[in-house]
Amino acid sequence: PFRWTVKGKKGIPSCTYKDTSSVPLFNGYNLLPDSISLNNDLNIPITKMKDVSFITATLEDWNNHKLKKETKVSGSNTSITFSKQELSVFKHLSTSRLTLFMDRTPITTEIETKKFKFETSLEIIRDGVFY
Repeated sequence: PFRWTVKGKKGIPSCTYKDTSSVPLFNGYNLLPDSISLNNDLNIPITKMKDVSFITATLEDWNNHKLKKETKVSGSNTSITFSKQELSVFKHLSTSRLTLFMDRTPITTEIETKKFKFETSLEIIRDGVFY
């Protein structure tokens, strides 16, 4: 379980909230690419996950180039694709970083007439190279 403590100020009440629901899980790290071809579309299989409702995938290099895709999830498998045209912003043999943010559906609760939204996310990072 997670426990949030909110220190209130200016109309926001102080409170403690305990979340006992499950956290996002992902067991497919070994299926994520560590080398990415710039000559083909990149299809990223995202499998073996649990309690994930939304995924944001970011692909970037160290030259400030960044691509981002988001998808809603139903079930334990999905995929995200970056086209060859999208990948053309990256340079051959530059370092790549694939980041997946896996979010669970936020929990909204009311405490002393104020609504609070608690979010739980899992971040996965895979470094590699563009070729």
